[in-house]
This record gives sequence, structure tokens and C-alpha cells, in this order.
Amino acid sequence: MRFKVQRYLFLSLVVVALSAMVFLVIALDDKSSVVAGVVPHHSVADDMIDNFFIELKKEAPLVKTLVIVGQDHYNQLSTHIVTGQIGKTNYELLEDVKNYGINDATVAIGKEHSFTELIPFISQHLPEVSVLPLMHTGEISKQELDELSQFLVKVTDENTIFLVSTDFSHYLHENATRFHDLRTIDIFANFEEESLPTIEGDLWQSLYLVRKIAELKGANQFKLLDYDVTSSYFTETIEDNVGYVSGFLLKGGAPSTERTATLIFTGEMDFDSTTYEDDKYYPFRKVHALLRGVDLAIGHLDGGSISAETARVFKEVYFYGLNIQDATPETQENLGEVDLKILPYQTTIGGKSIALLSYFFENPEFSNDQMLTDIAQASSQNDFVAVQIDWGEIGSLAPTLDQQKQAYAMVDNGADLIIGQGSSRVKDYEIYNGKAIFYSIGKLISVENLAVGVALKNEKTEIFVFPLTLDDGQVEMSYTSSRSEIFTLE
Repeated sequence: MRFKVQRYLFLSLVVVALSAMVFLVIALDDKSSVVAGVVPHHSVADDMIDNFFIELKKEAPLVKTLVIVGQDHYNQLSTHIVTGQIGKTNYELLEDVKNYGINDATVAIGKEHSFTELIPFISQHLPEVSVLPLMHTGEISKQELDELSQFLVKVTDENTIFLVSTDFSHYLHENATRFHDLRTIDIFANFEEESLPTIEGDLWQSLYLVRKIAELKGANQFKLLDYDVTSSYFTETIEDNVGYVSGFLLKGGAPSTERTATLIFTGEMDFDSTTYEDDKYYPFRKVHALLRGVDLAIGHLDGGSISAETARVFKEVYFYGLNIQDATPETQENLGEVDLKILPYQTTIGGKSIALLSYFFENPEFSNDQMLTDIAQASSQNDFVAVQIDWGEIGSLAPTLDQQKQAYAMVDNGADLIIGQGSSRVKDYEIYNGKAIFYSIGKLISVENLAVGVALKNEKTEIFVFPLTLDDGQVEMSYTSSRSEIFTLE
């Protein structure tokens, strides 16, 4: 009898233990690795928003609360950040946030599409999940965001997921949108804190806050769900495109040190700020968004002195450096004051070493042999070598045979990209041995010219050709040119 009781107790303990193990396994299996996400908020991308919440339900079946971070699009706020009620509000968390010092602005929240666009999808796919909105202005500082992220991590649990409701590049040509978003997605995924404020798109603070929280919670793996642009949703030409991104930040991993590096080269600039007394930025107002959010935007000038005021204009329309012949000491000082680089220049971006070389064919000191030696040396020390050469016959439409031979020799010696300058007209471009040669991209402030974008990632180089034109004295993207294209070089 005693033996039977002992055996019964033993079997009972085994059953309890196995039950606990099964429960633990189930709990571990159900535990979501999703900590945060990014989702668009334009109604045109409703299919992407819908898919995001379908996937979120699969990936995070235990989610209880969504904290949604979005910007104040309509300038409603007098403080840097507010909260409020919307959808199925998490009132306990709302009180915590209000006690932290964030004001309740429910009326303003209800007018902001960062939140209103998402609520119907949450109600459909996650009807039991509560919501807390956080709306901020562009004035909120990095320090405020860092302090808030620490607080939010403390007052939330594993069943809370943070979403940034945002769109990426804004109001650009389709190809320009895709070009910019390659860099922005990587910066967000890798959490390059210092680079986030330089992106092209909605306010960077939304991305920063959610990405910071994800880092604090140990989520450094980014899973991209969808990417597209406005033009994909219409049959007619769309001039003002927006980039739409959705994805999850998952627990584990470490931010990558490698990312897409972007460069853009423009044609020769005949510009002096004194010519535009009423508006010194006038020629660039429609094209500065193309230059913004790029790692290296390089302009070209055929010599001459640059005043301190003109240097400031170049910097404030997002040029990073200039290719300029015989820069005077005064010009060098003026450019240095605003941190504008002068080619040749070498730097490292996203784990890639980049050399930018500069030559002027008509310079008395120019030596073709020395140029080829320089290129070979730069190629042996860098991952990517771009050569700008001012060599053109003004007004010519095609490269000469000598230019073509010279360009081929440059590629044979290690040049990855050649940007021809000096001609007022756009000339043909070609691919030789897997490298792009642009014989002339024309003058920037003219009726027909090109900007050349370069996206470097891993072993792949993507070239973006952006046709530009002039409208009432302002440079802008051309939506009728057949020259717009993207091609990949392996």
C-alpha cells in the first residue's frame, strides 16, 4: 500500500512537471521577437498597411498594446510632444505618460493621419489590442527623445510593440525616391544616430525614438516587409512620389556597420549669389530635395573665386563638396568655413572607402600619365573610385575618339565611374568593362543637364540618371526626358 501511494505521488509529480514544461514551451513559442515596426500612413498604400497588420498578428500573437509614434503634420502643437485618446486607448499607459509630463491633446491626435489612417486596420486585425499615440513636432531634441525612450522602456512590458507611422522620401521623381530610400532604410536598420537627422523624408525624430527603444530592448534585426513608391499605384505619370516602407525590428543581432552609400554629381555651375539679390537660393529651390539626404553631393565649378556668401548657399542647398580648378586661398578659406570639401577627396561611408579624383584637361599642369597613375593607386587603396574630368569641347554633342580612348584607359587603370564636365551640352554615356562613363552631364543651371546618382551596397553599384531642366530660372527634375533610368553594375 505504501509503495502504491509513493508510486502514485511520483507519477503525479511527473505529470505536473511535464505539464509545466509543455506550458513553458508553448509560452516560449508564442513569445514574439517583434519589438517595434515601421508602417506608412498614406491611404494610397492601404494594401501595404493592411499586410503589415496581418503579418504583425502572425508574428506577435501575444501583443496587447501598440504605442504609435507620428509627427504633427498640420502644425497643431505648441509643445514638443503630446498624447491622447484614439481607438481602444490604453488608459493605464496614458496616465503614466501624462504623469511623465506629456500633455493630453486628444482633439489634435484625432486630426492627425499618422494615427487615424492606422486605427481601422488595427480594429480589423487586432481588435483586442489597445493603443497609445505619441505625436511630436520637429522641435523635439535628441536629448528629449533619449529620456523619453528610457521612460517608455520602464513602463511597458514584453507585450507592448512600438510603431513609427511615417513615410520616407517626399515629393520627388520615382527614381529619386528609390535612390534616397536605399540609404534611409539602411540608416534606420543600422541605427546610425548621427545620420538620421540627414535623411530625406518625414521628420527623423519618429524613426529615432522607435529605433532607440528597439535598441534598448535588444532588437537590432530589421526585417523589411514591403517597399514601394506612389507611381506604382497609378497608371499615369506621378511627379511627386513618396516612399512607403514597412517592416519589423526583431530581438537579437547587432546593427550592421555596412550600408548603402549614396553619391550624386551635378553639372558645372555658373552661379554667384550676388546675381540673385532677392532670393539667393532661387535657382536651387526645386532641386535641393534631390541633393538632401545624400552622403556626398558633389558640384563642379570651372575655377573662379567663391565668396563667403556663395559658399554658404552651396552648403545650405546640401552640397557636400566641390570640384573646382585652382581654388584661391580666399575660396579655400570660405569653403572651409562651411565645411565644404574640395576634390580630390577620400572618405569612408558604410564600410566602403571612396576616392573622388579631379582633373582639368586644359590645366597646364595636367598629365595624362600622372592621372592614370593616380587612378591606379587610388583603386588599390579604395573600394570605389570616381573621376571627374573637365575635358569638353563646349557645345559638342558627342565625345571625341581621343576622349573615348582616354576614358577607356581610366577604367582599365581602376576608375569605377567617370563624370565628364566642361561641355555645356549633355553627351552620350556608356558602359565599358562594367563601369559607367558619362562624357558630359552639361551645366546645372541650364535647360538640359543630368545629375548622376550612385548607390553602393555590398558588391553592387546602382547608377541613377536624373534628367534636369530649367523652369523660370529654377533647376528641376524633368518628367518628360527619356534619359531617366536606373542600371546596375556588378
